[in-house]
Amino acid sequence: MGIKTSSLAFLAAAALLLLTFPALALAERKIVIHHVPPAAESMPGPLVPVILKVHLQNTQDPGLNVHALVVRDGRLLKASSRKSYIDKNGLPAYEFVIEAPLSRMSYQFILETDWGERSFSPRFSMARACLPDIDLVNLDAQAPEETREKLVYLLEVSDGLQNDIAHYQRALELLNEIKDIMKR
Repeated sequence: MGIKTSSLAFLAAAALLLLTFPALALAERKIVIHHVPPAAESMPGPLVPVILKVHLQNTQDPGLNVHALVVRDGRLLKASSRKSYIDKNGLPAYEFVIEAPLSRMSYQFILETDWGERSFSPRFSMARACLPDIDLVNLDAQAPEETREKLVYLLEVSDGLQNDIAHYQRALELLNEIKDIMKR
């Protein structure tokens, strides 16, 4: 049995519709948001930028509207992707820059298409096993008498000063961003 002429006409019309309106083809295949969260142990110090990467499956369009809802240390933030591109596997990839929390952070990615479809990723969360020491180094403390203890003390002070410098540099970056915004 062969395919009837009316069936061929129907298939041709359906193919033409799918070529003309690609949204109809995508409506059958739901776009999936894929993300591998970083390990909590690898989280940098508070307010240091962290890059979160998201890949979309069942689409080739890197220009879709993807954003993240983030709760960082109890505060709700909405982040837009800073960069989108096609990765080495041919999937659209989006990068988000979010500042690391003091203690915990949870986030979820949301995709909104032009034709009204919304896709949500699962919720991800990261929590530090212990709070980082964000106090400034106390240089008034008494140095120990023994040489070995002095070296340990100096190393601790050195590490603390490096952390202080990193915090000051990040604060300066944020102040410069605010200054640029105020100029506009």
